[in-house]
Amino acid sequence: MTRLYLMFFLIAFLFIACQEDKVVPDTFGSLTGEVVFESDGLPAPDVLISTSPASSSQLTKGDGSFEFSQIKTGTYTVRAELSGYTTTTESVTISENQTATVVLKLSPSLLANSPPSAAFSPIPANGTAGQPLSLELQWQATDPDENDELTYDVYLFDVNLQLETHVGQALDEPRFLLEDLRYGTTYFWQVVVSDGEASPVFGEVWQFATLPFPNHAFVFAKIENSVFEIYSGNVADEFYQLTSNGSNYRPRFSPLGNRIAYLNANYPSKRIYVMNRDGTDQTLVETPFPINSDYEQDMDFTWSPDGTQLLYMRGKRLYKINVDGTGPSLFYELDNEDFVEVDWTGAGHKIAARTVGDLPFQSRILLFDENGTLISEVVPDVP
Repeated sequence: MTRLYLMFFLIAFLFIACQEDKVVPDTFGSLTGEVVFESDGLPAPDVLISTSPASSSQLTKGDGSFEFSQIKTGTYTVRAELSGYTTTTESVTISENQTATVVLKLSPSLLANSPPSAAFSPIPANGTAGQPLSLELQWQATDPDENDELTYDVYLFDVNLQLETHVGQALDEPRFLLEDLRYGTTYFWQVVVSDGEASPVFGEVWQFATLPFPNHAFVFAKIENSVFEIYSGNVADEFYQLTSNGSNYRPRFSPLGNRIAYLNANYPSKRIYVMNRDGTDQTLVETPFPINSDYEQDMDFTWSPDGTQLLYMRGKRLYKINVDGTGPSLFYELDNEDFVEVDWTGAGHKIAARTVGDLPFQSRILLFDENGTLISEVVPDVP
């Protein structure tokens, strides 16, 4: 019985560990090619073939061919070396379950130019976490030819190493400043070294991760490039922009503090969006009755105490809707007034809403239960 309990515990432990550590598996493709003499196009046997980043090396066959049957996906520099000939390189990209081909041509070595090394000694070191949102990438590279002047190109990749962004081009120094990075994000980067003579040398793909998103205390909207955008922050000099598509305002934290609802004015009519507190997963709350009011400065909405619903106004009506856009329903309708402000408290599960009449100062505050039943007029239309 004791052995059975131990086995159950071990299986549960392994399951939890697998749940917490999600490992992206390596993907592979294949590479075939041939080496020929540039002068006559005949095959070149016994040529040393290697790659950078390093995979393995081999000699070409009698027909000048070579093959790497299984090689990790990514961009490589393929190098062909034969005594008495100029070392030649070609770049090639390996895709998952695909075969890439390359042809390298050898020319006699007179005053041969040697290609530079691949970039090495990255800063930050490969796999480093907790990096700031602005940091300087640094690396090193060498060239056997003293008179060669090296230049560098820097690429950023997405998490799948497929989409690339050319962030630095023909740099004279082995460094590049990255700015406006996002919290809690893993970035992949690669340096390509050129000496102006040989083919560019593609280096290893490195990675680093930025700091986790801070527990900002408040959110607000401010004008950025003539439109409102939403920011979060803790103190006056620590702001972080959450939206960037324009006309976003009136942010509201959910009761649990993990999500933010806000208004967007890019549609013909204003709409409610929700997003994570770090600005990711921005999602439209689809509803057949969009939020609206003749009193735009006071137009409002509120979260339910459990964070699963939103309550908002559309003229004389209050509507309730689930955050995922399902279940829209009429909460309450007025006769001759419009709703302008609303709040929903978990203390007693009551809802307070302000109304406005034909004139702005004709205003009342009404109290409802969460089923839409009017409990009382808390503040009448006083003079």
